[in-house]
Amino acid sequence: MRELLKRLFSRPGLAVLLILAALFSNLLALAPSLFVIQVLNRYLAHGVDATLTTLAIGAVIAVLLEMGFRRVRMRMANGFSAHQDERLSLAGYDVLSTASVGALATIPKGRKRSMVLGADTIRAAYSAANINAILDLPFALLFIGVLYLLSPTLASIAAGMMALVFLVGVITGIQLAAPTRELAGAATHRERLVAAVVEAEDTVRGFNTGPFLLQRWHNFVHSSFNYAHHIASRQAKMHSFIQASSGLMTIAIVGVGATLVVSGELDVGILIGANILAGKAMGPISRFALMHEQLAKAAQAMKIYSDFSRLPMERQAGTALKKYQAVSPWRISLSVTPATILRCLSRSIYASSREWSWQSTVATVREKPPWPEFLSVCCHPPGGRFLPMASIYDS
Repeated sequence: MRELLKRLFSRPGLAVLLILAALFSNLLALAPSLFVIQVLNRYLAHGVDATLTTLAIGAVIAVLLEMGFRRVRMRMANGFSAHQDERLSLAGYDVLSTASVGALATIPKGRKRSMVLGADTIRAAYSAANINAILDLPFALLFIGVLYLLSPTLASIAAGMMALVFLVGVITGIQLAAPTRELAGAATHRERLVAAVVEAEDTVRGFNTGPFLLQRWHNFVHSSFNYAHHIASRQAKMHSFIQASSGLMTIAIVGVGATLVVSGELDVGILIGANILAGKAMGPISRFALMHEQLAKAAQAMKIYSDFSRLPMERQAGTALKKYQAVSPWRISLSVTPATILRCLSRSIYASSREWSWQSTVATVREKPPWPEFLSVCCHPPGGRFLPMASIYDS
């Protein structure tokens, strides 16, 4: 929600137009309910065809105008989303390209990829459809207000069910935050395991670490499937609860309304129209309750992005080459754990007319590492494949 407010306040003029379009579209959404009430109370009572024709034409015009306003607000919401998503994606890539190399070296590659790919998660969570669904939330009170004018008793029933669904949705969103965060961490661990067998395949085979990595992969699959199953189960329960609540609300409104009709406090037309209004009011609440998984993933992606944005940047002042020429770098990479002490020495070797740069790394492992327990030093010539130069296996 904080990200949504930030996006709205970034362009206040467009935000005002978007809110006005939401207001008009929700006002026009009252037309079908009012049409039903008027037809049942006037046309059926007097049988004047001109009345039915007038009501039908007015209702059709209102529905077409509502559709037009919803299309306009969808385009405006797309403008919000596209601008902010592009800004976020560019800022994330800029962090990776300008942050201090020393600071980035301490972050796993999987987490770096998660930060860049997190822009897609945020874009899906704050899409135009979801923005409009969130903006429709306050206007659910509009339908409750109209329903209150028709029957305060029925309005209180609908408001109580809406409050219950909203509360359960918020609780579900809080409960989904932890497994969503753990699932994102498991995805980072998956990147490490895949990199171990893809980028250092010769080392894996040379030291026969396949069974060990397979056991780690089994643990990852088991834990990630548990988290995914937990999230899917919560979402399914929420969906079932919304359907059950809608059904119970209809039963309660029709049942209580029938007693009011018998007692003469209500007529049949208002009863049916009240049921339609209650369903319209429940719609935005139901859509918002089902968005919590996407919002939780977006919040986790925003947290990762925020962590990266606080990294120290490389100094931009100074001189730079105007033209880059081909240099053949030999990159030596070492997979380490947080308990590893690293001392890196950079040297340069000049051979004939070409410059070759390499980096030697001295590592001391003080405790047993928690992920693939072998350290592979690989030489990667441009356009070539990883060649194992040295390996250390922790038994």
